[in-house]
Amino acid sequence: MKVRFSAFATLLICLFIIAAFVFVFVFFKEYTVSETIRIQRGESIGQIAENLFKNRVIDNPLSFKIGTRIFRVEREIKAGFYRFEGRTTLYKVIMELTTGKDRLLRLTFPEGLTCQEMFAILTAHHLGSEENYMQLFNHPAGLIAPEFGEAPTLEGFLFPDTYLFPERASEREVIQQMIQQFQIRFHSASQNASVSQQLSQYQRLILASLVEKETSREGERALVASVFLNRLRIHMKLDCDPTIIYSLMRNGRWDGNIRKADISMDDPYNTYVHGGLPPGPIANPGAAALYAVFHPVRNTYLYFVSRNDGTHVFASHYSQHLENVRRYQIRYWRK
Repeated sequence: MKVRFSAFATLLICLFIIAAFVFVFVFFKEYTVSETIRIQRGESIGQIAENLFKNRVIDNPLSFKIGTRIFRVEREIKAGFYRFEGRTTLYKVIMELTTGKDRLLRLTFPEGLTCQEMFAILTAHHLGSEENYMQLFNHPAGLIAPEFGEAPTLEGFLFPDTYLFPERASEREVIQQMIQQFQIRFHSASQNASVSQQLSQYQRLILASLVEKETSREGERALVASVFLNRLRIHMKLDCDPTIIYSLMRNGRWDGNIRKADISMDDPYNTYVHGGLPPGPIANPGAAALYAVFHPVRNTYLYFVSRNDGTHVFASHYSQHLENVRRYQIRYWRK
């Protein structure tokens, strides 16, 4: 009898050890994840498990469902957006879903993106809908400062930076945070301005967007700004290639190439056809481009051409410019 009891006890101990090992392995094994998911009100545990599995937050929907029962949180999971980043465990995932906290989503926007490109980043991270963003984009009144009152859209006002957004923030709240940062940076750039031309604040923003798209080189932005300001001063067309690209994008025709016919396209943003600045910004400029339009370099440059290495060569006279074009463009592409 004692032998049987001893064998039975040994079996129970073995089973307990195995169960403990499985429990620890299933719920406390670490793995790496990088995903944002949304839990909606009214979703069942099964639907939540499938959502997590589909987005690679968990490896096994059944383990998740069993875990919510073991830890008695079946009715504690709350709706909302959840960001899972780095090392985690199934137990941590389950318990995180019971917090209902507004997690912060870290997003970085590089300089020179259009608003639509920024909206694509936001919606890809489940932060709002494109339809709602476009509604705000086309109705900037009440969002931007009165000094920019003539702006027809939000293009140019969403400052490129790294942000921490509450994952349940509304589209308006997201936009307001980016515009607030723009206001701070625009005001900072305008301090002790050296530019003498009478441009409105909105025109300076438009000019900054052109500078942003023409060069990413720190030492060139003020030079590019001076070229455009010099041209504006003598009523010379700006001939800014990025405005053609923006015109094509506006019309859904941009495929990565500027063709000869595109140069003469009659679009209000095309500065090869229309004199002066375009009617609005063509991108969202960063701090350096904003600073450049308020602090341009004084010179007589009217032309610049790419060296095909990310830098440009500048010229004051058309004959010099033609020689630069031959040297850095025609000869380069004939190689």
